Amino acid sequence: RTRMPTMPGAGNVLCVALAAAVLASSTLADAAAAAADNRRGLLPVPAADISLNSTAGTALLEGASHRLPWVQLSLHFETQRNQAFCSAATAAIMLNALNAQPGAGLAPVDGMYAPYSYYTQRTLFDNTCMGKIPVERKGSTMNAKYMATHGATLHEWQDYLQCFAPSVKHTHASAGTAAQFRRDVLSAFNGSATSPLRYVGINFLRTVIDEMGGGHMSPIGAYDAATDRVLLLDVSRYKYPPVWSALQQVYDAMNTTDPATHLSRGWVIIGAAADVAAAGE
Repeated sequence: RTRMPTMPGAGNVLCVALAAAVLASSTLADAAAAAADNRRGLLPVPAADISLNSTAGTALLEGASHRLPWVQLSLHFETQRNQAFCSAATAAIMLNALNAQPGAGLAPVDGMYAPYSYYTQRTLFDNTCMGKIPVERKGSTMNAKYMATHGATLHEWQDYLQCFAPSVKHTHASAGTAAQFRRDVLSAFNGSATSPLRYVGINFLRTVIDEMGGGHMSPIGAYDAATDRVLLLDVSRYKYPPVWSALQQVYDAMNTTDPATHLSRGWVIIGAAADVAAAGE
C-alpha cells in the first residue's frame, strides 16, 4: 500500500481552519442575535407610558376603574393588515365588540369564515355603502386600494363607520378639551342596562407621545381614574404593545393638525343605542 505524501504541519493547518470556521460561524450568529435585539429595541415603549405586559401594567388593568371595554375588545383584537389600515383594523375590532349588543345589526360574512358572520378588515370594503364614502382626493371614493395608499382621515373614518354602527359620534380635539375627552370616555365606558357600553377610537400623532411614526388610529381599551390613564390598544402590534398613557398626553396627540384636511385629529365613539348622536364640526 502506497502512503500519500503529506505536508509538514498539515494537521495543525486543518485544526486552525476548522477553528476559524467555527469562530466565523459564532460571530455571524452573535451578529444576527445582536441585529434581532436591535430590531426589538428600535421601538421602545416611551418612558412616560406603562406597558400592559409589565407588572405595573397588569396591576393597573386589574384595578382600573373602567376596564369593561377591554374584556370585549380583547376578544376581537387584531393587527392591521398593512401600515395604512389602522382605521380599518380599529373599526373591525370595535364593531365586533359592539356586535354582542342587541340592535347592533348583523355582521357581514367573510368567505374565509363562512357561514359565520364576523367583521374583518376585508369585509368592510364589501359593503356598498363603503364605496360611496367621499375621500379627500376629488372624484374618488373609499376603497381598499385608496386606503392602502392614503389611510383615512377622522372625517372619512366617521363616515364609513356610519355604514355599520347604528350610532357614531366624532369630535375634533381642537373643538374640545382634555376634560371633554375624559367625560366622553367615562360616559362611553359606564355601561349599564339603560346605557349600553360604547367604544372609543382615537386618531392621534405618534410623535407627541414619544412614539415613532405619524398619524395613527387605535381603540381605547380601558380607563383608570386614579392615575388618569387610558389603555391604548395599538393595532400596529409589530411596533408597540398596548400601553397605559396619560389622558392629557393622548389628548395633546389628538390635538394636532392632519395635513390632509388641515383640521385637528380627534376621537370617535360608536354605539348600538341611539343615544350616541352623530356630531358635526
